[in-house]
Amino acid sequence: MSVAVTESTSHAQNAALESFLAISRISLGSTERLSELNSAALREAFTDSTAVVHAISQITLVPDLQEFQSKLVAPMMSKALAYTRSVQEVAVETQQEISRLMQSQLSVLTRKTVMPDSWQSILARFAMAVK
Repeated sequence: MSVAVTESTSHAQNAALESFLAISRISLGSTERLSELNSAALREAFTDSTAVVHAISQITLVPDLQEFQSKLVAPMMSKALAYTRSVQEVAVETQQEISRLMQSQLSVLTRKTVMPDSWQSILARFAMAVK
């Protein structure tokens, strides 16, 4: 095996290891953010449920119960939408971070690695797809 191929293989292995570690950090960070988001949502839901149970226990007439239900739906939907937006934001940011990482690692890989000509077009297409 030639020195260029050995160095090329070494660079590719290092790039793969760096990519794996970076993706692991991104995934862990996203998981932490989602855990915090879920904990906050659960805490808020528990607090709201306690308030709702207390309010329902004070209602004595059926029309009052119907009015209470109609007032309760709007805030619950608003909170559910806010939670969904937050989860979507975490997912989009994670996807963007991974995309940037893949682009940078791919450029490092193609710069430092000696590859057959047939691979260059495949890597170029992959880079375009990641963008």
